[in-house]
Amino acid sequence: MKSHGGRRWVTEGFVIVASILLAFWIDAWWDGVQGGRQEASLVEAVREELEANRESLRFFLTLGAAHLDRVDRFLRAGPEQLQAMPTDSVHPMVEAMWLPPTFDAQISATTMFLDSPPRSTSGRLEPSTRRCPGGRR
Repeated sequence: MKSHGGRRWVTEGFVIVASILLAFWIDAWWDGVQGGRQEASLVEAVREELEANRESLRFFLTLGAAHLDRVDRFLRAGPEQLQAMPTDSVHPMVEAMWLPPTFDAQISATTMFLDSPPRSTSGRLEPSTRRCPGGRR
């Protein structure tokens, strides 16, 4: 009779341990699914950011080419041509030589992607190999 009660305790203990391990496995699997979704969303945000930066860069390249053309025409102009120009057109031309257009890329999504913890192909978090300031990982 006592061995039957002991077997019952062992069986119940096994079921409890197995259910706890199953719960941990399901939780880890779900974390991997959610992490994959977040990563896919972040990759899409980086793609959209890069496309927007590409369009912005095209605009600034066009603007920069026009700027260089104006500067080139100004520098090639002889003294007679410069003196014949109206004052209100010379001033913006000279000012534009010192204030060329600049391109500032948007990198917020890219920064978030680079700062996110790396994942293996199985979706599990990988230990970071990048060092933070102060020597910590």
